[in-house]
Amino acid sequence: MDFITIDFETATSERYSPCEIGLTFVKDNKIVDSKSWLIKPYSYPYFDPFNIMIHGITPEDVENEPEFPEIWNTIKPLIENQF
Repeated sequence: MDFITIDFETATSERYSPCEIGLTFVKDNKIVDSKSWLIKPYSYPYFDPFNIMIHGITPEDVENEPEFPEIWNTIKPLIENQF
């Protein structure tokens, strides 16, 4: 089976505050690649301390990172028409 998994980490409890996205690529039931990108969330510089405790990503980590629309331009071609 071939598929791609997508995982988001968020800066706050809001699902639309991504601060990281990760992709794992599986071909013939084996992981063949994984990629991740830090994202400057809309809530920057606010991060919920609970979220930081879970994933360890801080405002300083994403200070110079692109926002989601820019990241999406990179990710979309990787996942388009994939399962």
